[in-house]
Amino acid sequence: MDVEVEEERAGMSWLIAFLHGFPHVRFSFESVAAVFQPEDGKYREALIFWAAATLLLAALLLIVIIAVWVARCCSRSDQNVKSIRKVRNLSTLLFVVSIFCFISLGLCLFGNEHMNRGVSSAVDSVDDADRNIRLAEVQRQNLNLTNRNITAHLESLATLVKNSSATINETLFNETVVLFKNLSLSVDAVNSSLGQIAAVLTDLKFLRSANDWVERIEFERWVICASLLSIMIVVLFAGAVAFCRRNKKGTVVFSAFGVVIFLVSWMLLALMLALSLGLADYCAAPDPFLERHMSDSSRQTISFYRDCNVTGSHDNVPPAIAVGNVSNFLSQMQTTETSLEAVLQKIFNESAEMKNAVSLLAGDLSLSLKSVGALESTVSCYSFRDDMTRIHNGLCSEGIMGAFILLVSLLLIGVFLFILLLIVCRAWQLFTIRPTDYIEVDEDDPFFPRAHDTSTIPVDIYGTHVYNPRTRFANSIESDTENGRAGGDHETANTTTPLWQRSAPPPAVGQTSTNRSAREMDSIDLRLERFDV
Repeated sequence: MDVEVEEERAGMSWLIAFLHGFPHVRFSFESVAAVFQPEDGKYREALIFWAAATLLLAALLLIVIIAVWVARCCSRSDQNVKSIRKVRNLSTLLFVVSIFCFISLGLCLFGNEHMNRGVSSAVDSVDDADRNIRLAEVQRQNLNLTNRNITAHLESLATLVKNSSATINETLFNETVVLFKNLSLSVDAVNSSLGQIAAVLTDLKFLRSANDWVERIEFERWVICASLLSIMIVVLFAGAVAFCRRNKKGTVVFSAFGVVIFLVSWMLLALMLALSLGLADYCAAPDPFLERHMSDSSRQTISFYRDCNVTGSHDNVPPAIAVGNVSNFLSQMQTTETSLEAVLQKIFNESAEMKNAVSLLAGDLSLSLKSVGALESTVSCYSFRDDMTRIHNGLCSEGIMGAFILLVSLLLIGVFLFILLLIVCRAWQLFTIRPTDYIEVDEDDPFFPRAHDTSTIPVDIYGTHVYNPRTRFANSIESDTENGRAGGDHETANTTTPLWQRSAPPPAVGQTSTNRSAREMDSIDLRLERFDV
């Protein structure tokens, strides 16, 4: 496991060195030390400098886009002459660039989740370490309380011996005084060691406050990135649909929203660049930051947990947390208490008062040994090693990698959107406005409005005059009239007129008009009967 951790740290070292190598300058081009110190205004200004430089580049690209759009709007082109090949190629090119934008957005979402997973892992590990620190603090307080009880019981025994000093052998009395003195020194040494442990545990509580800030910043960063990237995907999808349909109206609308997501992508890039540089500065040199908020013993403790080898023994604890000294002092106190109990039995001949006082002191010492064992187990290497490793890997391995992927992806989406917005203006003139596919019931049909009513059926509805009786009837009347009017031109007309449209021969010279009218009426009746009219 240690070999894998070292290899992972070595793999991320080049990335941390790359981001850490960015020059840190203020707006006045004054150099600033590349040391993570967010409470310093000059350092924050150096990070904001890079964010401002990114936004300035985005503004220059936006000016180029606007200039190209204005030039395209002012150019003259024949709207009636549109090459189908040009339209197809332009639509294909816009769709291909949109595909690259979608790929970049997918990488952005992946980098965002990767960074969030790493930072969340570090936050959870800090929470676990904080729970162990709180447990150790409770055990230290219990041990401190037990040590106070030992002091009180020693004082009661000392009072008992002092009151009976007149009847005690001088040699035994002097031996008792030496034992009491040794116990008092051991109690003071235990109190001193517990005070050192308390100082280290109090400094380690700084991790809790720093963890709250990191968790809040990461949550807001993840929500902002995820929301804006989702909106960009929706807008880009609508634009891709308009490109495929070659819809002029949809393309124009996408151009307006495309400028918005273009600016959003570069704003996210500026934000992530500042955060990534700060994270890289911390991972490159975390000690200067910890020195300003923790004591030397606390920093040594964190370094010990980060580099120690996990073993099954409880005595594998940081040197700054002197639990081993407390355990040794308590063992000495237990040995001294046994000797003191033997001397007091000789002096007081196993009196009930003496036995009660000695049993209370022995019980306190036994409870102290149990408490120091629990404290030693809580602050041992195997209790914090995994948490400290996950904290470092979450921030400086997965977090840095996710931040770098997000930076590169945002840069790519910014470049591809710039190219897309430069090309899309050509579609304003080549694409056409697509009509509505469906109309409401009460609306007029755009291709055949109601003004052209078809209630009156035309004569030639059948498409030919061959089988239309009405047409043949009308033609026969016109032919008879012309023949009667033309007279001698009957044969010529019959020669040029089709067989089915020829009229009856002209009447004889002596025939009256009444007979001709009667003959025409008979002919009409006969034709009507033939066609069932």
